[in-house]
Amino acid sequence: MAECEQDSDSTQAADRVNLSANAQTTADKDQKMLSWHLKCLFSLNGATLSFPSTALLYIVNTRAAVPLVYLSVYGAVAFLPYSLKPFYALMSNCISRRDYLISFLLFMSGISLFATAFIPEGGAVWCFICAFAREFFSAWPEFLLGVTLIEEAQSLGGNFDASAALFQSQAATARNLGSLSANICGLLFFLLRHFFASEHQQLNYLAVVLILFVTGLMNVLGAAFALHHEIGNNHSPYQLLRQTHLGATLRRRQDTIPSNKCFLGDVILVILLQLVVMTFSLRLPIVNICSETAWNFIFLFFLSAMVIISGMNYHRWTRVQRVGLFLIVNNAVPSAGYLMVSYTYSLFQSNPMVLQLFGIVNDAITTSASWGYGRFLSIYSSGFEFVTVIAATTIVASLLSFLNILLLDLNVENQLKVFGTVVVVFCFTSFINEWKFLPNVILATTAINMEKSPEVNEGNSRCDELPADPESPITLFHNQQSVMSMLQCCNCKVKQYSSTSMEYGVLVSCIDFGDQIASWLTVPLVAALGIDRDNDW
Repeated sequence: MAECEQDSDSTQAADRVNLSANAQTTADKDQKMLSWHLKCLFSLNGATLSFPSTALLYIVNTRAAVPLVYLSVYGAVAFLPYSLKPFYALMSNCISRRDYLISFLLFMSGISLFATAFIPEGGAVWCFICAFAREFFSAWPEFLLGVTLIEEAQSLGGNFDASAALFQSQAATARNLGSLSANICGLLFFLLRHFFASEHQQLNYLAVVLILFVTGLMNVLGAAFALHHEIGNNHSPYQLLRQTHLGATLRRRQDTIPSNKCFLGDVILVILLQLVVMTFSLRLPIVNICSETAWNFIFLFFLSAMVIISGMNYHRWTRVQRVGLFLIVNNAVPSAGYLMVSYTYSLFQSNPMVLQLFGIVNDAITTSASWGYGRFLSIYSSGFEFVTVIAATTIVASLLSFLNILLLDLNVENQLKVFGTVVVVFCFTSFINEWKFLPNVILATTAINMEKSPEVNEGNSRCDELPADPESPITLFHNQQSVMSMLQCCNCKVKQYSSTSMEYGVLVSCIDFGDQIASWLTVPLVAALGIDRDNDW
């Protein structure tokens, strides 16, 4: 009997160990999921970028009639706010309530979409202004969501590179799902207009205004969602400071907001490089307005300033600066992306439902690509394996981009063949471009300096144990040295957060800046080749 009871106890103990292990495994799996609040906002980001795409094409190509040679300039201007993320990081560090800032920016993004609907006919200049404002109020909250993603990955502990890579792929999947849902809604909208409107009225100014107003309303609702759920405050060190009166004391200290002088050189260098490329690409308009001498002076001034700043900062170049330079060069390849989108629009302008179908196909492919990357390739997020992934995806994407040549010799009268060819090309190019893009974002995320300062490591336990009742004389006045130690620890955490957001802002802006350089470099190529709508592309 004793042996049976002993065996029974051993079996029960083993079962408890197995249940505990299974529970721990399940918890670990659950912890590797990005919070649903962030997924919702990433989905909203994708939806608000995709749903008005056809309407914006109408504004650019039909209502404002932006000259074809300046389409790449339009793309560069629209992408300009995405390269200002170091500025966003610098300004965001001065605001403790990130949810307030995200909500305000999303609200203003909706207002800018409302303004886009009232661009007058032939208003190319207004088209550029609204594009900059619209993307400015979209790029800033998107950056803040990325910083929040990093904080969630940091809070898990363990392998930060693997967690960050997985979270970035999950964020991309959520964004693509939002874009897919928006394009399906757009297809249903144009399907209804197909039955209740004439062929030439399916995509008119009234339909465009309705689409832009609905998209703006989505951003306003997203602002309310971010404010209600306090997006960005769960893992922020400012959250701890707000919970006690010690936060007020700390915020009054002069060293609360850290100095970012070490990053100002990087920001200035990025801006100067941007100005050099813009001046080079806009040589012809500047010469026509001013003179050849004026262009030479402006170009040499920006170029000299860039060389001087580079020389001053060269001695302290770290891994962050080297990674940033790689991200710029890797994405600064002249691209016909905007031209191909405009060309596809011209092929099916009379049938906007087909344009929505293209959007659905593209989003379905990119969603499967981002999910597949997170499922199979996110584990290769460091070392030589990650370098291999970057090299392989870049080479394959470059080779598959030649498939776009097939679209230039299509017989427009055979609509079915044209549609099938475009779908096949989109499937290959969209999938591999998503796999080429994700390693860049993951590299920008994992390249930030994750080392903790000694002050933070030594003070973590005491900083996390701030008193629930800060007015208690026992906690505040009985041991003044302990209070000052906690203040110093929290100050270190805020400084570390500020440094992380600045580095992430610099690196992510390098990706967008590389794309912007590619657009600027495309301008003189298009002008030299004489590509225009009037000569059938």
